[in-house]
Amino acid sequence: MVELRNRLEKSNIISLQSEEDLLVLTVDGFVDNEYGYVRSTGKKLKIGESIPPYGFRIVRLIPMGDGWYFFYST
Repeated sequence: MVELRNRLEKSNIISLQSEEDLLVLTVDGFVDNEYGYVRSTGKKLKIGESIPPYGFRIVRLIPMGDGWYFFYST
């Protein structure tokens, strides 16, 4: 458990949210935006879609393979 905690702290991930077919790993953000990693297992994500947990709209997606993307939202 300690090793997992150390790895998460080193990854800079501040939030993890799982909802339906999305896994959202937030790296940073402010009051009205965030950025980080998202994995979709059910559909291809598109700019303009909202993601949990706050419903921010995706403004940029960088595909990383196997359903993973780096995202920016507003």
